[in-house]
Amino acid sequence: MQPPVEPGTESNPAVDYWKEVFPILSTIFDNFISSDPIVERVCSCWRSMLISYRTAMTPLLAPLVNKLVSGFQQTRNGCFLWPTGAVLREFSAHRDDVNSALTDSVYEFFEAQAVTFLRALSETAPRDFAMAIKGFFRLAADALTYYPNKFVPSHLLKPIFEAASYSLVLEQKEPVQETLNFLRDLLKCGSDNPASSPNFAPEQPAQFRTIILQLVTTHGEPLMKQIITGLVFWFHSDCYSPATGVIVEMLQILPEQTMVWLKGSLELLETLSPAEMTQLLKKVHDHVEQGGHQSMRQIRSTIDSFAYNYRRRHVAPRDGLEQVAEASFQYTD
Repeated sequence: MQPPVEPGTESNPAVDYWKEVFPILSTIFDNFISSDPIVERVCSCWRSMLISYRTAMTPLLAPLVNKLVSGFQQTRNGCFLWPTGAVLREFSAHRDDVNSALTDSVYEFFEAQAVTFLRALSETAPRDFAMAIKGFFRLAADALTYYPNKFVPSHLLKPIFEAASYSLVLEQKEPVQETLNFLRDLLKCGSDNPASSPNFAPEQPAQFRTIILQLVTTHGEPLMKQIITGLVFWFHSDCYSPATGVIVEMLQILPEQTMVWLKGSLELLETLSPAEMTQLLKKVHDHVEQGGHQSMRQIRSTIDSFAYNYRRRHVAPRDGLEQVAEASFQYTD
């Protein structure tokens, strides 16, 4: 909620109060940077301030951003991404009282956080970085929503896509959900019917399709492998819908090649009979040929049912996992 301020007021009185409190919070932050509970509470407070006072927080934005960047670099704690997402949303280009220079600076702030995340993921096992993975891909979804014209053509898109694929080895529900939701939304930008957004420049959807087609062509195979093995072995049931959503988006962008990748991923399941695999591939292929929204829903239902039934019948053998375990991620500037 944004507290009401009388017209003509130069600054929000509540923000004037927080200007006095911010140095105190910063001192607590600096002195207890290694204490996760304290740092998380400070970050939660800053996030609430941004959501409550929105662009009225502009006078505090620079010192706040500096604290978030330095804090994430020092600790790699995912809590620093909570207020980062609020900054992206509240200071995006669709706000009437935000100028382009400030928007550019905010996007550069996102890129700084993204580089820190990618470097950390190169050095940390996903299971030890789950909180940050959850926060980052929620943040990346915000960047895609509010800054698509900067994010999709960015040099960071490729490593972020690779990091998302790599992060699907996690067994925790929420980090996997956020990662899959981001991938699905990103791939939707590359389809023939991308989601409309006031943040898209008129010429951008065609450019986006070219960029994302190249991305899927290059990195679609390992992503498909991660999703199929995750579906049949460790994804939580709440992750099935976004996972099959990613597969559907891949089928719409690059149908023939995606079918090849799907077949190759199914072949990793040593207890899957050739007849079962052929039946599943035929159903998916037939729905792809038919096209249309209803057929895409049928594909999702078909893969959902397959994954559920396979898991029910083959709980113990985790065949195929050795291929997924070979997945790695390395980010270089």
